[in-house]
Amino acid sequence: MHPGQMGATAPSTTRLYLAGAQAPAVSRLFDSTPVDVRIVDGDVGAASALKMTYAAWSKGSSALLLAIRAAARASNVEADLLREWAESEPDLPARTLQAARSASTKG
Repeated sequence: MHPGQMGATAPSTTRLYLAGAQAPAVSRLFDSTPVDVRIVDGDVGAASALKMTYAAWSKGSSALLLAIRAAARASNVEADLLREWAESEPDLPARTLQAARSASTKG
């Protein structure tokens, strides 16, 4: 954990994915804790693969949105893009703001 970060303090705010033959036994170690343990079907490494692919989507899609918005800004069409998104993809303007906030606090 990095300084300033808090650990799991409330139920379902922190997920731990486990895989492999010992996953059920390890999951019992977290009984009565706020950690939400989920067992992934598969061998050792399956939980890591899930985490990697989820992060690729969540961080990759945020990075792509920010890059698209930067390209639109550089081309002087950002306002037009935001208007189009408001009509055709109404969640994207808010997602870009969320991605920018997240990038600035984590970057």
